[in-house]
Amino acid sequence: MADLFSDGYTILLQDLQLPIALDAIIKRLAVTVKRIGLILTALRLDMSAPIPDTVYCSDNDFRILSLLAKKLLEHAGHMLFALPDEDTPLQTELSDLDTKSAQLLDLLPVKFTKADATAAGKQLNMADRTVKLHLTTLCDEKKIVRIEKGQYRKL
Repeated sequence: MADLFSDGYTILLQDLQLPIALDAIIKRLAVTVKRIGLILTALRLDMSAPIPDTVYCSDNDFRILSLLAKKLLEHAGHMLFALPDEDTPLQTELSDLDTKSAQLLDLLPVKFTKADATAAGKQLNMADRTVKLHLTTLCDEKKIVRIEKGQYRKL
């Protein structure tokens, strides 16, 4: 497992066909695996005997940790591929939210309450929590203003 977390981990990344961008993930994984190893070792100690000054991880636990580390690294690589690139804007999700917020806003009068917004949201088949999300979005975008608790006004 030492080769997994040394500078030679790039060879493992190539073997698993994972990008070098997993550098930070590997360093966090090393800390996590070390903690799990410490826990496994502590659990296997004989508590009736005095605790020795030096404690070593068993070979079996070490094999388990190696397999766990490789599997977690594979999953991290798959998640990295599943996420969008940093340069890719989430425009489709945001535009959909903007469209729904605009539809909700169109149904509301100039001054309205949260209950009015919830009723308008029901017409659009929105859950109450979704309506609350859209109200927050509209406030953030300065399209409505919260006058007081539960009271809003279009800008």
